[in-house]
Formats: sequence, C-alpha cells, structure tokens
Amino acid sequence: MKKNLQYINENAEYNYDNNAKIDEINAYSIIVNGKGICMGYASAMHYLLDKVGVECQTVVSDEPFHMWLIVKIDGKYYHVDPTFEDTVGFGRELTYFNITDKERNKNGSFKKLWYGGNKNYKKLKSPVCSDDKYKFLRDCSQFYLRNKIIYYVNSNDNKLYKVIINGKGSEKILDTTVNEMAMYKDWIYYTNTEDKNRIYKVKAHGTGNIKVDDKAMAFNLRIVDNYLVYKVDSGEDASNNKDEKIKLN
Repeated sequence: MKKNLQYINENAEYNYDNNAKIDEINAYSIIVNGKGICMGYASAMHYLLDKVGVECQTVVSDEPFHMWLIVKIDGKYYHVDPTFEDTVGFGRELTYFNITDKERNKNGSFKKLWYGGNKNYKKLKSPVCSDDKYKFLRDCSQFYLRNKIIYYVNSNDNKLYKVIINGKGSEKILDTTVNEMAMYKDWIYYTNTEDKNRIYKVKAHGTGNIKVDDKAMAFNLRIVDNYLVYKVDSGEDASNNKDEKIKLN
C-alpha cells in the first residue's frame, strides 16, 4: 500500500489553480495526467488499492470539503489521505498514512465524515478508526519500502534508519544528518547536511559510506530509470537550477 502512495507522490501534483475541471477529479487525472485535486487523488488511490485487494472506501467532509480514504487492514480501519501526503511538507512523509479518527481531526479539524462521495446523498456513518498500530510511521520521512523493511529519514533527528513494516526492529543506519534520500537497489543516496548537502551513498545495512558528487547544495533527489537525478542550488533564480544526472549501475 505504501508503494501505491509513493507512486502517487512521485508522479502527480496538486492543481492549485482553483479551477479544476471534470477530468481532474478522477483516477485518470492523477495516474495518467499527473495532476488533479483531492477527488482525483482519492479515486486514484482507491483504484490502485482495489487492484491489490485492499478493502477501502472514500470519505468526504464538508467542513471543509475534502475527500480521502478509509482502508481496512487486518480487521482494523485507518484513514489514508493521499492528497495531504503529496501537498504537505516534502510529500514523502507518512503523516497522513493509516491514522486514527483522533489524528484525522487533529490535523485537519474535519467534521461530519461519511462515505459515498457526494454530500447530496444520504450521509452514512464511517467505520471507527481507533487503532494506533502504525503511529511509528509518523517519524518516517523520505521513505522507501524494500522487502518489508522501511528505509527512512527520522523526522526527529534527521538520521537514516530502517524498521520492519510492523514497527519492530528500528535501527539507525548512519549517524550523519541527512536532508533528502533516494534508494536504488541496495544503495541509499542522500544529501549530507554536514557537508553542504553534497551527495553520498551508503549500503542499506550501513556500510560503504562514499561521496558520490562534489557539487554542494544538491536537492530534489529522485531515481529516474537508471539515473540519480537532482538539482543544485545556484543561489540565484530558481529557473537556473537545472537537473543533473548520475548514471547508476
């Protein structure tokens, strides 16, 4: 399920123009066109979860108007908000992933929850989401999932960690302050804030820490095909910050 959310985060952007058209409020708008609003995000996530057999339903609030999902995992219900995950902070955090009713109301002050997708229809009571099994995910920023292990930057100390998907076995990989990370095969590429955000790489188990590129102030790390793609802050107009590429083996 995290991979579906990560795919949406990396391949879609929110339409801030306040003029969303009908083709920006469905799954197609997010998955194919890569742009839309909350209805498109929720529909896209719903579609992807259906494909992998995860039970879910859309949820709508009218104070303020917003749409997201409730999912069922191991008999428990949780809120998942793909829109907020993509538009708040780095868009690579798990602040709104598998959260409780209490967390949902705290981070959005939402009221009058129901599912069905349209406030003009009968408002149906949503399932209770009270299990906090996944609370540990709130510390996961810039995350990657590999073989049931989450590799991430801990939002409390900005160090690299890994944890089993059930929340057990948390372990620090590297005692270096990290700004951003990207993962390719068994290597973690990261910007080292202790060395002017130059790019380094380290094995997923914590060995082989190596400087990859000597350009300072790198940011927006991402993997595209077999390349590590990033930008370098020129300190001038942001339009001068062109993409740089490193071929990965």
